Amino acid sequence: MLGGAANFGFLAASLVGLNIDRVAAMFGAVGLGGLPAWRYVLVVGFVPAVLTFFIRLAVKEPERWVKSRARGEASALSELFSPRFRSRTVVAALCATVAVLGTWVYQWVPTWVNAMGGPNAAHNRAAAQFWMAIGAIVGAFFGRLHWELAGATQDVRIFSVPQA
Repeated sequence: MLGGAANFGFLAASLVGLNIDRVAAMFGAVGLGGLPAWRYVLVVGFVPAVLTFFIRLAVKEPERWVKSRARGEASALSELFSPRFRSRTVVAALCATVAVLGTWVYQWVPTWVNAMGGPNAAHNRAAAQFWMAIGAIVGAFFGRLHWELAGATQDVRIFSVPQA
């Protein structure tokens, strides 16, 4: 859920970047004009943080977790590496590592586009970020759809083929 929401944040940031002149004019109309462009993006990025605060107030903790805490139960980090969970923990850590490394490479694309220079470098950078966000949103949607249609077991087989 968080990853999906982050993609919409990247999309919003790219739309601000693509329309920075209009955004600056809107801020100028309320007396906040003349700021460096990155500050407008930062202010627009603050909106989801405020929304998150109110969402967290409305979301209830799972009943099972609340009852567990009421009984004084606690989990130890070392439990993840017990024989019962060790293989799952290692596989999950490796999958997360691939995702993080992929995200790092992915986030460099706008910088690479900007390094190409040219008179439209800032616009091209925002456009690259826009299409990356669209691709991430569509990919997450179809990935989840595939997961539902094919089932988790089939997914694991498909993603394991390149490792064979």
